[in-house]
Amino acid sequence: MRYYKQTIIETPCDFSFLATLHSHGWVQLAPFLYDPVNRRLDYPVNSKGVECLISLSFDSDNSIILEVNSDNAIGKLELSEINRLVLRIFGLHNDIGDLHRLVNKFPEYSWISRYKLGRFLASPTLWEDMVKTIATTNITWDQTIGICTNLVALGKPILGRHCFPTPDEIAQIDLVEFSALTKLGYRAKHVHELANLIISGALDLEALADSSGPRENLYSSILSLKGFGPYSAGNVLRVMGRHERLAIDSVVRNSLSVQFYKGKKPTDLQIERRYKKFGVWAGLIMWCEVTKDSLIERLEVSKSLSE
Repeated sequence: MRYYKQTIIETPCDFSFLATLHSHGWVQLAPFLYDPVNRRLDYPVNSKGVECLISLSFDSDNSIILEVNSDNAIGKLELSEINRLVLRIFGLHNDIGDLHRLVNKFPEYSWISRYKLGRFLASPTLWEDMVKTIATTNITWDQTIGICTNLVALGKPILGRHCFPTPDEIAQIDLVEFSALTKLGYRAKHVHELANLIISGALDLEALADSSGPRENLYSSILSLKGFGPYSAGNVLRVMGRHERLAIDSVVRNSLSVQFYKGKKPTDLQIERRYKKFGVWAGLIMWCEVTKDSLIERLEVSKSLSE
């Protein structure tokens, strides 16, 4: 028997479904599946006993329309878990009011609040975000897309889709076979080790995800894991809603060199000085500036496709 449920998730006035969706490249990575014409995001869930396919869209008030399809009954407990995952996907647990008040003090940055930027599309779990971040290091974007597709093929099938594999599912596969199946290369060892740390209890990702401790401690905890350097650790923080780290990579340097340094690649120190005045929002404002043209273009295209 197939179960279906629809519910509405209210959102704050500074939230934009499309701006969050296109905040970075995660929307292109399996198991996310985005329908640009109907502006609907699908995701197969396998979390804490909840197995279902969720579809996410939005209404005229920018509230999120959540549709749940499952072969199992969806009660209050299941729906609560699904709602929790949706809040993480769209960063709705992050308050960005201070960000918008800050950028409105600088006319050249007020477009950030006008487009309601500030939230990053995240995976439902920190585990998935960390694995995907490893899959972006020293590699082309097309290869990253392929790796994520390969990874998802290893996950549990639900309603014709495959979920992102759990740490247990990864750890059960021999490392050599895992590397061959995913095409992760040297990164396979890091992902495999991360999975084993989690299932052994040596690493508590839920505690890490819920961390309200000092930012430096959180950054250091991620940086201590194999496969995570300053850029990748900073990227994980960014997806978590922590933006004090700049997470500088070649994309950032190339964009800023064209915009502000007459084609000369800036040093890390120059970039840090440029965004220092923004404090804990430095990394986010840098990312918005780096991706401004492509992001606004994607937002306009998304709007036109639905008209």
